[in-house]
Amino acid sequence: MPYNYKKLLKKDNFCGHVNYSAPELIQERHTFSAKVDIWSLGCCLYYLCTKKDPFEGRNPQEIKQNIMVGRLERYPSKFDLILKNLIHKCLEKDESKRLNAREMLEFQNSLELETYGEIRSSIMLKKMMEDYLSISSNPMIHKLSNSDSNSNGEQYEKGYYGSEERYNNPHFF
Repeated sequence: MPYNYKKLLKKDNFCGHVNYSAPELIQERHTFSAKVDIWSLGCCLYYLCTKKDPFEGRNPQEIKQNIMVGRLERYPSKFDLILKNLIHKCLEKDESKRLNAREMLEFQNSLELETYGEIRSSIMLKKMMEDYLSISSNPMIHKLSNSDSNSNGEQYEKGYYGSEERYNNPHFF
């Protein structure tokens, strides 16, 4: 449950970013699902791709109205089709039609298969994991990281500030 839900019910000052609030939160429904987070994910993806909030307005009330009618800012013309479709599925106004997290992953896989003939995100993830494992098994990397950690440990054992009494302030921790 989002931390601002109780404030929404009490109609106290709204806490959070209203631009990323799902319609069911704006409607002050007493029950809602984790799909409010899928909505917020769509807003975050949109922002990361466009550097603009998906629903804008001159004041919070106008922003809420834009969310409720689904008035989304236009996508840039060179917007990746897969991202556009994912964001569109995340920002489904009807909570019952909005996909959950597992369905979102399945939807992304189907889009990639349809577009590229393969699931590229899985291939990229596998390649990144292989690269990580090959780097982490490199003895030269371990030698460098161990020498760094030893020098830091010695630095603190000797007393970086020249005195072991640097933590005597009872308000420090």
